[in-house]
Amino acid sequence: MKIKRYVICIFSIIFILSGMIFGFILFENRYLMPYYRPDSEMIEWYFNRDKEEIIRITDYFVGMKSNVSFDSVDFKAMNYKSFIKDQKVVDDLKTLFEEKGYEVIGKNNNTIYFQKWSRGADLGIGLAYLIDLDAKSDLEFLVKLEPLLEKNWYFYESDYNEWRLRN
Repeated sequence: MKIKRYVICIFSIIFILSGMIFGFILFENRYLMPYYRPDSEMIEWYFNRDKEEIIRITDYFVGMKSNVSFDSVDFKAMNYKSFIKDQKVVDDLKTLFEEKGYEVIGKNNNTIYFQKWSRGADLGIGLAYLIDLDAKSDLEFLVKLEPLLEKNWYFYESDYNEWRLRN
């Protein structure tokens, strides 16, 4: 009887631990993201997954006259209410930062961007929306801009070191 309880306890622990590990790995790659550099297909997948929040934020930012940038660390501490009056947009930003793993979201003149991955301050990868297709992107140190399936949306890569060598 003791052996049976012991075996059940061991299997329960193994089951719980394997479930935790499996959940950790599959939780939308959020914890693996710092080690995995996404490509344009992966960014397209994130865009489709998070489209509702991204479109609402983009629509709001298009109407803004000033540039703005929020990062995942400082968003809670920043006075975002002076920039954003729509509570739904604030909630969407919180969702993208806290639940979906975005690092930086902002507007720089003609470009609204959703940075999904970075390596320090020198390299960033994400999703960009060009407000005016006839104008250039205003992302700093831009080295790659590939169109996604939806009009005005792009996969972008900014890399200070590569940009510096090119210019």
